[in-house]
Amino acid sequence: MVVVDELDALAEADLGLVQHWATQLDALGELIGPRFFRPEPRERALAYVKGLLSPLATRNGWTVAQAAGERSPDGMQRLLNQAVWDEGGVREDLRGLVVEHLGAPGGVLVFDLCRHRDYAEGDGVRLSGA
Repeated sequence: MVVVDELDALAEADLGLVQHWATQLDALGELIGPRFFRPEPRERALAYVKGLLSPLATRNGWTVAQAAGERSPDGMQRLLNQAVWDEGGVREDLRGLVVEHLGAPGGVLVFDLCRHRDYAEGDGVRLSGA
């Protein structure tokens, strides 16, 4: 039987973890912020990342925008399609962050940019040739 003190300890631990994640997301925003030349895309980029990391059942333009508190996906789509930002710089910043936190000597980092529709239905065989 779980007693109230144990539940309080679990809740406190979970709160600490959530606060740590929030701090790390803010640090990510500080890291990539200079890569955006206007404040609106800078703020929207961090909101986009938070939306992607949120517990949404489906992630698409509408749901991510709504998770970010926006009424339509127009701003998120503008960020991805028209805003001026240093995409290569953000990629290198994120790569450095991943290597710093998850890297191992001699390790290899592999990005699989294939979507689920690149797999044959049911058998898990990848069809994309990448």
